[in-house]
Amino acid sequence: MKKILFFLVFFVMPFFSLALYAQTGIIREITGTVEVKAPGSLTFSPARVGDRVSQHAVVSTGFRSSALIEIGSCLISVRALSRLSLDEIFYLGAEEYLHIDLQAGRIRADVNPPAGMRVSMDVTSPHATASIRGTSFWFDGYNLGVISGTVLYKGNRGQEVTIPAGNVISLLYDGRAGEFGYRGLGSGAEGETQGASALTPPQPVGLDMSSRAFSKGPRY
Repeated sequence: MKKILFFLVFFVMPFFSLALYAQTGIIREITGTVEVKAPGSLTFSPARVGDRVSQHAVVSTGFRSSALIEIGSCLISVRALSRLSLDEIFYLGAEEYLHIDLQAGRIRADVNPPAGMRVSMDVTSPHATASIRGTSFWFDGYNLGVISGTVLYKGNRGQEVTIPAGNVISLLYDGRAGEFGYRGLGSGAEGETQGASALTPPQPVGLDMSSRAFSKGPRY
């Protein structure tokens, strides 16, 4: 009997202390047309400032539109003509977990956890993944600009690359991460503009490149 009690106290109880809490985001700012599809819904509804967005909600922005969503310690700025799904939003112990499926468009994320709290955040697209542990960056599914901190970047083929602040990296045509380059991105909104303006639009997916010459370098 004593052995059973020892096992329960020292091995089982610690797992219950790591309570998992569901988390919701809140829309802080809206410009233009922004719509949200709630979990389980088949249709989008117009979003309003102050609306809450929960796990599995889909956010869509129109032309010349944007939304600022606060999720725990993260501020997610959703740029025009973007669509994303909030696949995971929860707390586990002293760590926040956020997984965003970026289906189209571009976002900027600013992560600033309080003392004693960590943030694990992944932003995935059909082509690449950006993973962070507290930083600021922008990501459009192909190209990544790191404004502060570091971001782990990986194409759908090849190895993961650690990108330090001030650098921009793009996806190669074969799905691997290219060489990143320092661009001295500023800490404010200009940092995003500096990096994004230096990049060419991504090559349309499915285009047969075998019949034409192209650069095998990054998409700067």
